[in-house]
Amino acid sequence: MLPTFTQGMGITDFSARGMNELVDVASRGGNLTVGDGLQMIKTRRSIDIQLAPAVPLPLRSAVNIDMYVIDDIAADHYTGRLFDGNSPTDVTVSIAKPFELRRTPFDGKSWTYDFPGGDLTVSYTYTFGSGISRTVTLSDESTIKETIVPPYKRWNTETKGTVIWAVDQVETGVGIPNNPEDPTSFTEVVSLLDLNVGGRAWAELAGDV
Repeated sequence: MLPTFTQGMGITDFSARGMNELVDVASRGGNLTVGDGLQMIKTRRSIDIQLAPAVPLPLRSAVNIDMYVIDDIAADHYTGRLFDGNSPTDVTVSIAKPFELRRTPFDGKSWTYDFPGGDLTVSYTYTFGSGISRTVTLSDESTIKETIVPPYKRWNTETKGTVIWAVDQVETGVGIPNNPEDPTSFTEVVSLLDLNVGGRAWAELAGDV
């Protein structure tokens, strides 16, 4: 009985004895196809052995990317619901903000940024209880008030609202605090992350808005 070879098998996947048997049959009978992985073609001077390459498996994402509406905005995350393009579900989930839009990594801290003309160090103070406004203090002690733009609009059945795209099953570094005084004590670790498809960023507020 001749050996059978499948796509993706290499020259080391079969024995010398099996190969000799195939060559013998091909030399007496002409072209020979074995399974879907090997073909022998007899020419006047030789027998060509062709191994079929493995068929690549279709790529599958280990995560899901879906649309969500926003119901509320906290310091480092939103609460929202899965959205199918027409209406949201009734199940509320937590979604981590993009890192640059979070409060915890910046509030009360100084950051130094690289610019072509030199480094710039600024400090941040966030409005109490707000996840969308902050005050930036520059090195000369002058201040700038900022908010996130485009602005968010909480979902409303009548007027709709902001829709974001979020990816799941990722390490976001965000958790829901069990104790406001201890942000490291989490009741929930957030595994959904806003991909910021809308391009939201901090921008200076005009005047006393």
